This record gives sequence, C-alpha cells and structure tokens, in this order.
Amino acid sequence: MSNASVLKKKLAPPLAKALADCAVETLLRKTMPRDADRLFSLDLVVDSVAFSETDKAILMKGLEEPELIYSLSNEASDTGLCIVSPELLAGLIEIQLYGYVTSGEAGARKPTRTDGIVAASLVDAWMNSAQEVALEEAMEPLPFSGFVRGNDVLDQRNASLMIEPGRYAQMKVTLSLGDNAKTGTLTLAWPAHAHVGGAEQSFSQRMQRHLVGIEAPLNVVLARQPLPIERVRKLAVGDVIEVPANAL
Repeated sequence: MSNASVLKKKLAPPLAKALADCAVETLLRKTMPRDADRLFSLDLVVDSVAFSETDKAILMKGLEEPELIYSLSNEASDTGLCIVSPELLAGLIEIQLYGYVTSGEAGARKPTRTDGIVAASLVDAWMNSAQEVALEEAMEPLPFSGFVRGNDVLDQRNASLMIEPGRYAQMKVTLSLGDNAKTGTLTLAWPAHAHVGGAEQSFSQRMQRHLVGIEAPLNVVLARQPLPIERVRKLAVGDVIEVPANAL
C-alpha cells in the first residue's frame, strides 16, 4: 500500500457507525480492573458487557429499591441513569472497610448519600478511563462519551422525574469481585438519540498524533528569471533581483 493511501486513511473522517459492541467490551475488560486495583486494591474481572435498547417505562420498571442510582447528563442536556447493583456497592464498601470482599449476600437496604460517595470515585474512573483510552487509541467515541455522573443519589421516583420519555440505550457490565466472592453489575442508560460527545475533538487529536511529528520539506518556486552569466557572477549579498508581481 502506498504512503498516499495510508495518509488518506488517516485523514478520512470517522465513520458514523458506532463502535462494535465487542470493541467496547475489550476496552472495558482492560480499563475497569486496572482502575479498581489502582483506587481500591480490588480484584475485579469483567465477565460480560451487554448492550440493549428499551423505553423509559421498561427501564424504570426494571429498577429495584436497593440499587444505587446516579443521574447522567451531557452538554446537550440529555439525561440518563447510572445504576450500581447492591452486590457491587456492597463489595466496594467491604473492600474499604475490611480490605477484602466477603461472600455474604448484600443487604437489601436503601442506598444513602454516603454510599454514593463511596462508589463515586470508581464509577467516575471507569467512565473517564474508558473514554481516554478510546481517544488515545484513535477509536470511535464510546456510546456514552460526553456523559458525566451527577452527585446526588436518586430514588426511583426522582430517577423517573429526571429522565424524559423515549427510547434509551443501555450498557450492562457484569463484574466479579474479590476472586468471585460477589458478582455485581454497573448499568449505564442514555437517550438513544443522544449525540455521541467528543467526536470532533477525537478526530482533531487523532490528526495531531498522526501528523504533528511528520517532517514535510516544502520547496516553493516563486518565479524563474533568466540572467546573463556575467550578472550572476557579480551577485553579492544585498543585491536585489526583481520578481514579477504575478509571481506573488
């Protein structure tokens, strides 16, 4: 393949098609365990990543009282939900209290604002790291790119008031914690119509990475003007050679 063909591929605008589900799963299998180990020294494995689409009514019907719910929002004022299962929340609390995850069942209690603080740093890291790595590796923006987590912990009623009627895309990540001591889930849901954030920035930064270090010599001929050899021999520093105006 010629260098010109390679350069064309590098400069081609990103495809409108979303990242394949398997590519997102591969990415999360790398970033989520790394962040869990870095922040909490938590042994964690991504078992599966499942994508689906539903409407608001079904999304709300699937919520359970013990789940920890945050809001999601982006710059376009689209709103969604981030849902942490009781098992995942219990594992995060145990690793910080005891230094390990127990195999006991998660208690069926209503999550508190303190619970929200406990889980917040890891949830944010999971979302941010995945988007950063996707950008670094010149991948298409992730489906949830541009969304950030809200600080408040929502109950089912407030969650229902937070999001608009319509279709929602979902990503459900199933996680094994502490050498299979617990299995929990993290679910992100965002409006199916939402614009994937960061596409322009991603393309711009990919252009920089590929092109900014390339040496490209540039020789420009403004004009060609024949001179007698005697004149050329007498040229000295500071002499002026007239350039035709149309050459400029």
